[in-house]
This record gives sequence, C-alpha cells and structure tokens, in this order.
Amino acid sequence: MTLEGCLCVLFAVLGKTMAALLLERLCSCYFPFLLSARYYYPIRNRRLQALLISPQRTRSADSQTAPRDRNKLPLLGFLYCAVILPWLLCELALVLWFTLLCLLGLGTASVPLTDDLKELFESLFLSSFFWIFIAVMPLLSALDYSLGLRLHSK
Repeated sequence: MTLEGCLCVLFAVLGKTMAALLLERLCSCYFPFLLSARYYYPIRNRRLQALLISPQRTRSADSQTAPRDRNKLPLLGFLYCAVILPWLLCELALVLWFTLLCLLGLGTASVPLTDDLKELFESLFLSSFFWIFIAVMPLLSALDYSLGLRLHSK
C-alpha cells in the first residue's frame, strides 16, 4: 500500500467515524418514558457525558432531556457505543499502523502478520454489517421513543 493510499483510507475512516458519531447522537438521549427506560448506564464523567449522551432528540425545546437524566445512557445507546467504538478504534489503529509502515518505507513488504492485519482491516472497513447496524440502531431508538411516548401519554 502506498502512502497516498493510506492517507485516502485514513480520511475514509475518519468520515465513517463522523457519520457513526452523528448517528450515535440519535440513540443516546434518555427519557423516563422509553420502553427500555429501566435499563440505562449512568455516566459520571462530564466529558464522557458531553461526548456520548445527547441532551435532546431534535432542535425543538420540548425534546430536551431533564437535567437529572442527562447522565443516563439508554440501553440502545449503550449497545451502539459498545459495538461502534471498539470497531472504529480498531479500524483507526490499523490504518495508522499501515500509514506508519508506509512512512518507514515498509508498506510494500509482505510479512504474514501484516497480511493478516490487512485482511482484518479490509473485513472491518468493507463490512456491510457496520452500515446496517448504524442505520438500524437509530430506527430502533426512534421506535422505542415513539412507542414509549404513546404509552406514556395515554
């Protein structure tokens, strides 16, 4: 792999990461009327709260989470983060490893470990399960929100 190829893949991984983090915000807003409201993970660290938990579902004022609930990561948001964060960190670490090898002039060397890492990276990067997962989880979260709101308002 050439250095230009590594940099292109690096930018693709960063774009994929941005898309995944934007969709994560749709899954990470806690409301007490969610169907899965009993299952949440409290996050104590303020920086992690700001990164992982969305304070509102939409831009309207009525979709804001109560301040006492802003440290709660709902079940679907927790599952999303538990799958996506290691996946993306592994991809990013591998592409940085290959970029470092290219910078050192070892990018074209065929070593069994490097070949195995390339196969792992290709399977992670090109997996359709990733895109299905990041598309379905916000839909499940919206369904959880809608059904819970409908049951709560009756």
